[in-house]
Amino acid sequence: MLGSADPPYRFLSPHQASVLAAATHRLAPGPDGVVSYVTRLLSLCVANFRDEYLTGIGLLDRQAGGDFTTVAPLRQDLILSQRQLESFTDLLFDHIIEAIYATPDFVGRSVVSRHVNPCGDAPSASATA
Repeated sequence: MLGSADPPYRFLSPHQASVLAAATHRLAPGPDGVVSYVTRLLSLCVANFRDEYLTGIGLLDRQAGGDFTTVAPLRQDLILSQRQLESFTDLLFDHIIEAIYATPDFVGRSVVSRHVNPCGDAPSASATA
């Protein structure tokens, strides 16, 4: 992404994007661009993923006592490992992997077989090979 300005988030507030970035870096330290990938995904898909992300981000904040981004990294790890967050962390981890390894023509599509593809896009032949 060109420029140093923060990207606009259509479906996430700046705080929600910060929580998502913090969780992403705890699950898979290193990759940048995951929040941008997820926001593109949320802008293209039906409410299914949007609801899961908004609910998951809210739960991270609640478990942290208000703001997930302000608690210590070890506490963030403990929160992310809670059973009630398992489906959200699984979804987020899958999207981290997609953001890292997806080919450019797949940006914004869910290609992970264990998640319903709410975008309605059929995977291309290159994705299933």
